[in-house]
Amino acid sequence: ASSRGLLFMRQLGPDDGWFVIAAANDLAGITSPSALDEVPAGPLTVEGFGVGFEATVVVSAPISGVAGDPLDLEITAGGPYDVPDSFVVTLDLSGAEAGDTVTLLVQGGVGLEIDPGEFAAIPVVIAAD
Repeated sequence: ASSRGLLFMRQLGPDDGWFVIAAANDLAGITSPSALDEVPAGPLTVEGFGVGFEATVVVSAPISGVAGDPLDLEITAGGPYDVPDSFVVTLDLSGAEAGDTVTLLVQGGVGLEIDPGEFAAIPVVIAAD
């Protein structure tokens, strides 16, 4: 069996819960910004690549260590099946505060509700004003 990806995890937050802080995959990735870049609490252009059922790729930005809805979520197009294609989206990170770590997550659905599809993630840090 082949690997679906490599997860990087860390205990975070007031409950010391386990959170994925990065994930690497050959069929999905974020090329800009880079991991641990300082980014503004506002619009952020995210570039990457991915695959998905009917080329559907979802890019989201949850705050690391905080359960619940992400700051923003955009649906875009990558490549179909096992042929990744590039995407560019703008995420709104204005709900974050300086010093927050935000996970940029790209997921390509496979059309099956129990399979998360191909995914990758990197952390970025919200810069001080």
